[in-house]
Amino acid sequence: MNKVHNWHQLYPDSVPHEIDPNAYGSLNDLFAQAVATHGNRPAFGNFGCFLSYSETAKLAQSFAHYLVTQCGIERGDRVAIMLPNILAYPVVMLGGLLAGATIVNINPQYTSRELEHQLSDSGAKVLVVLRHLLAATNEVIRSSSVETVIYAEVGDLLKPIKKTAN
Repeated sequence: MNKVHNWHQLYPDSVPHEIDPNAYGSLNDLFAQAVATHGNRPAFGNFGCFLSYSETAKLAQSFAHYLVTQCGIERGDRVAIMLPNILAYPVVMLGGLLAGATIVNINPQYTSRELEHQLSDSGAKVLVVLRHLLAATNEVIRSSSVETVIYAEVGDLLKPIKKTAN
């Protein structure tokens, strides 16, 4: 059986439950400190699988590198994220911030009209979307400023479950 954890029980009382927002220049600074302080602790969880702060940082840095070198993202460019709460979301969001992008959150339940407005208004250069939404977003993407579409799957980053003998 997989280990099941209560998220709030993963952190001892010594871990602060509040932060001083004035102590950090950016979310990148806040996350870098969390990685340095809590590197091996779980940062994000989904379907019983967790990414540690260090794992998340490594994946986000790789994604940031991809955005800059392969997608041409420059400081201030918009990266739109149209994902539900899956493990890919924090990696994409943090990677976008590390690349210097402005993150545009898009509700995956938006209609085509709502998506068209959001993309038009934001001027997003990259869209990260759930694969099964690609067909529904195709028409809108063609008439937008989006140059690159990247898709994610619900199961991305989930660790395989090993079955045990009964």
